[in-house]
Amino acid sequence: LGTVHGNPVTHMGQSPPPIFADEPDDTTQVGPAAKERPDPVSRSAEGELLAERYQLLAMIGSGGGGVVFRARDRVSGALVAVKSAAQVDDHTSQMFEREARVLAGLRHAAIVKYLDHGLTRAGAPFLVMELLQGENLRERLNHGPLAPAEACLLMARMLDALATAHARGVIHRDFKPSNVFLPAGDLAQAKLLDFGVAREVHG
Repeated sequence: LGTVHGNPVTHMGQSPPPIFADEPDDTTQVGPAAKERPDPVSRSAEGELLAERYQLLAMIGSGGGGVVFRARDRVSGALVAVKSAAQVDDHTSQMFEREARVLAGLRHAAIVKYLDHGLTRAGAPFLVMELLQGENLRERLNHGPLAPAEACLLMARMLDALATAHARGVIHRDFKPSNVFLPAGDLAQAKLLDFGVAREVHG
């Protein structure tokens, strides 16, 4: 599972934040003020072909300003996950570009794998990642708490992933149960998701 390297990471001399961030209220405004929010672009749809390569098969999730599809890579034949923005504005474009850049630079067994990114025909950014099937930790916890041994197993894996990101100057900033995915429900294979609001700290 690996170990946590060195001392807990702090930022700007502040105390470390809680292990899990609070779940955001669905009404919380992120990005431009509501009155400045642009009209949504024409969302990607099932059957659409992105970049002449990724065939969208079915929508499997939404949130955080985007829609996630199961798709097929027509070059490799593999099934992948495609996250497409629901609107085009500077904030959303920057968020997708940052997430693509951050994920491309992070290779860790407990961090979702980056594959590609680009723009749809409507000009909306999209991000291609490995396809994961299972449930997130929030869904798992709805059925009851983890046993102490399970919690230790999961946290050792997540802390190792975060330590790897911190060593590369990346602060996730949105570590919470819904962003921890359990492929096939397996805690030992847990993956950290959603680096859209990550902060890159250099120097």
